[in-house]
Amino acid sequence: MTTATKNKKASKKKYPKVSDEQKLQTAQEKFDKMAIRIIEEKHVMFWDAMQDFGMGRHCGRDGKVYKGVRNQAYLAGEACLNDYQSRQWLTYNRIAELGAFVRKGEYSSQIFNIFMAPLKCWHKGDCDCDYIVVTVPAGNGSVKRERHLVNPETGQVKKTKRTGALAVFNIDQADWSDAPEGKPQDPTIDLDATVTAHELADSIINQYVETTGVKVVEVPLSQAPNWTEHPDQINLPLKAQWTAEGAYYSTIFHEMAHSTSIRDDKRVKRDLRGYYSKGQHVRGAEEMAAEIASAYLRAYAGIESETLTDNSAAYVQSWANVIKDDPKVIAESMDLADRISRYILSCAKECAA
Repeated sequence: MTTATKNKKASKKKYPKVSDEQKLQTAQEKFDKMAIRIIEEKHVMFWDAMQDFGMGRHCGRDGKVYKGVRNQAYLAGEACLNDYQSRQWLTYNRIAELGAFVRKGEYSSQIFNIFMAPLKCWHKGDCDCDYIVVTVPAGNGSVKRERHLVNPETGQVKKTKRTGALAVFNIDQADWSDAPEGKPQDPTIDLDATVTAHELADSIINQYVETTGVKVVEVPLSQAPNWTEHPDQINLPLKAQWTAEGAYYSTIFHEMAHSTSIRDDKRVKRDLRGYYSKGQHVRGAEEMAAEIASAYLRAYAGIESETLTDNSAAYVQSWANVIKDDPKVIAESMDLADRISRYILSCAKECAA
């Protein structure tokens, strides 16, 4: 009996514990490879391809949209490469609760939530830590008591940045043949059914301009849209010059993203002085962030994607080279694009929630 018990314990496989930060790094490396595949196989920039696959509209149960450019880009990229038609992603357990099962060989996708969590005192009994006792839910309707460390001078709870990870599957990865209610229909995700896509996009632009004071100036016959810090101004060709409305919104959102960098305002501050004299890494990260933010804002507003004229073979390959030479550029750009898009949307009343 004893020997059998020992052998049973010895045969139990142990898996190393993986932190959420390590999961995030692994997911980022996977996304880098995904971006290169989209560029090389579909011959289009990954942010444009992802808009075609619903970036900004991927959701979980009850139609609640997953927040953040990073999460939306991950899920849209997976949908793009695997031709998923659904925009809904559920956990393994939720799919099982609905009477379906994830097909053998399917892999999950990770979504992440970065948040501030209280630092805790783990000492047993009396200690010299400054803390307060807090009652928090523990599951199954029960509660538990935790010691949250506080700053002795201010009395405020000390916090640290944490990353939470959740594994989800697209509902196209599951077999719904035995599910009592069949395969779920993608919930209708519409911020305001009475507002058209262009009206929402214009509202976002107008409220950003009103909040920040940046000017939008149309320059006849101009072929080089740009933003200048002095004066704080976005220069665009006349709207009548644009042959595609999608290209117009793509460009103005791109320049709005650059304009968030202004240093003497509460925007998404970053130093772009001498921008064009800086190295490829700085220019690449900033330009990619502006492109990703633009694609996300267009998808958020519901502006249909169009193949842009600068998506030439040379243009696409130049970005592929930047990514291959500096793999970290995507991670930095994704984080920056997330901050930029959150700030721009926070200026719009209907998007603030």
